[in-house]
Amino acid sequence: MRQYVIRRLLLFFPTLILVSLIIFGLIRVVPGDAALAMLGESDFSDEDLQLAREYLGLDSPLHLQYINWIKGIVTADLGLSFQDQTPIGPEIVRRIPLTLELAVLTMFFSLVLAVPIGVISALKQDSWVDYAIRSFSVLGLTMPTFWVGTIVIMILSIFFDWIPALIFRNFWEDPRVNFTQLIFPALVLGFFANAVTARMTRAQMLEIMRFDYIRTARAKGLHEQRVIIGHALRNALLPVTTIAGLQFGALLSGTVITETIFGLPGLGRLFVSSVFERDYPVLQTITLLFAGLFLALNLLIDLLYGWLDPRIRYQ
Repeated sequence: MRQYVIRRLLLFFPTLILVSLIIFGLIRVVPGDAALAMLGESDFSDEDLQLAREYLGLDSPLHLQYINWIKGIVTADLGLSFQDQTPIGPEIVRRIPLTLELAVLTMFFSLVLAVPIGVISALKQDSWVDYAIRSFSVLGLTMPTFWVGTIVIMILSIFFDWIPALIFRNFWEDPRVNFTQLIFPALVLGFFANAVTARMTRAQMLEIMRFDYIRTARAKGLHEQRVIIGHALRNALLPVTTIAGLQFGALLSGTVITETIFGLPGLGRLFVSSVFERDYPVLQTITLLFAGLFLALNLLIDLLYGWLDPRIRYQ
């Protein structure tokens, strides 16, 4: 186990460096100029544009820009935003708790709802309950998040006079208000994750319920609940764990749309505004942060496999 973890950690950093190169290159080829975005629509000369590029460091060769950015990441000096010249680090630290809270709350709703309904769907195979759950899953897979979020806001505002709050309250400031502000975005964001997890749970339960050891457990006289939960569900959770971990990483990036729709001041909303403003340092840092979290989640999932299935041995 220790050697496996060490090898994965040694691969973690080269992978992150490769990701940083891809991020840096893709952002630079996006149409638009950060200097033009900073100058705005005001009248300016070619000399003003050149001075702006020099001020932002965009006149340097690309490899020097990349090296300077990586140096800032390593030394925890993320630099300044192109648009308002404020430090990037404190702004990300201020916004990341909201994004993580939204992702965790979404994942909680997804697992609490999806795993039980997936099990019920498998146990009630080909019944009206099974067809209803499968239809619900298909809807979750086909409806885009931005459309579901817009419909939810319209329904809540028309029938319940509810609109997204203009001022966000953190959990440590007012837990009740914080929960009411995040409950609907989390449900909207978890609609797709819920569908995927439920379908995976159902498929795995149907497969495992046909295994010999399930028939043996029933033949021994074990209670059906113990057979389902203690034997079938635990083994069915192996692939579900993989899906859940990958979805959690996807949820971090999926908050980009949801936070924008519901007006939540998280990393997703900062990312969107940075795209329109061509704020390269903010874009690069947020994208690399999401990539690092995704890689860390993959490692955590692999280690959880060993706990869920003792037969797994890491070499």
